[in-house]
Amino acid sequence: MDSVISHMLLAYGLTIIVSMSVALMIKGMTVAMASGGGSNSAPVVAANAQPAAPSATSATAADDIAAIAAAVYAMLGAQHYRIVHIRDQGGTMWTAGGRMMNQTSHNIPRRTHTPGN
Repeated sequence: MDSVISHMLLAYGLTIIVSMSVALMIKGMTVAMASGGGSNSAPVVAANAQPAAPSATSATAADDIAAIAAAVYAMLGAQHYRIVHIRDQGGTMWTAGGRMMNQTSHNIPRRTHTPGN
């Protein structure tokens, strides 16, 4: 019984050591990535930048597109990328296909009822 407990404690100890070392490696990588960005200045956003007109139908989708476009511009700047066109992909086909797969996966064979049985 003592050997079982000692093996269990050894396994727990090794698990803790491996978990802590992985956490420290991840922390080191995030610190290295944060400090190794190259320039220490904040990204400059042009005052005259005009976003492309979205063709989204809802205000929420338009807000999401504007936020993504602003984030891309702030991170990469105008010298790297320029947003030329934004269009709505129209997710109705994906939605319909997902609903069909979900509803048909629950089909249960129906029994026919005959009177008298």
